[in-house]
Amino acid sequence: MTQIDIKREVISVLSDMGIAERAITEKANFSKDLGLDSLDFTEMVMEFELRFDLSIPTIEAEKICTVKHAIDYLNAALRKGAVAHS
Repeated sequence: MTQIDIKREVISVLSDMGIAERAITEKANFSKDLGLDSLDFTEMVMEFELRFDLSIPTIEAEKICTVKHAIDYLNAALRKGAVAHS
């Protein structure tokens, strides 16, 4: 999966959550710019885990603040062959 594919999936997840696509930029902060609360953030992380078939540890998820952070994290995790769900 390329970084462009990952970006498309991240945008898709956020769009499915009701975020306007025009608001979803790489610099957008999940809470400040996109209005995600802690429950929304958890839902987003869970959806990333499902779509990308990987596990994101809570300590790692807490470091993901922007759309760019999410794309970079997912790209690195997929390249490392992160532990897949069974």
